[in-house]
Amino acid sequence: MDRWFPSSKLCRFCQTVQSELALSARVWNCCCGAVLDRDINAAINIQNEGCRMLGIA
Repeated sequence: MDRWFPSSKLCRFCQTVQSELALSARVWNCCCGAVLDRDINAAINIQNEGCRMLGIA
């Protein structure tokens, strides 16, 4: 996985990257309307990326 993969800034629903997101922001709203917990969103994105890399997505 890319060292700079934007796991916590990437919306798991629409794949939009929230470029301006402070580390202090624990919950953020995406333009698609999703309300995302930063840590849970990052964990799901990392899992999805790992599955994609292994070809089991």
